[in-house]
Amino acid sequence: MGDVRILCVSTSGPLRNGKQGGKAKIQQTQDEFAAADRRLQAIAGAYGGRAYFPMSGKAFQETYKQVAEIVRHEYSLAFALPVADGAVHSIDVKVDRSWRGGKIPAAAFRVDHRKGYQAPKE
Repeated sequence: MGDVRILCVSTSGPLRNGKQGGKAKIQQTQDEFAAADRRLQAIAGAYGGRAYFPMSGKAFQETYKQVAEIVRHEYSLAFALPVADGAVHSIDVKVDRSWRGGKIPAAAFRVDHRKGYQAPKE
């Protein structure tokens, strides 16, 4: 795993509305798009990113605004590795929402992070 966040933007939205071919061909095409979507989501999720599937020009504009917000407000946190064993370790990130005035609403946060890392081997 690398130290990079992956933001996936599918450009296939306009192609998904095609109704060419028989019922079986249309279903096969929809199944293939669904499988591709799952792969994009898995790639983005593994590296702390997000996957977007805009279906129109207006949706693309909104997607790019969201991507710009993510990049503009991104924070990078680091930690000292507890062991150098060459193994893959999971990462769990939690946000303490308490502050002097009470609790910050959960909707105020979205934490995207890598799900794990491979420690170097000594």
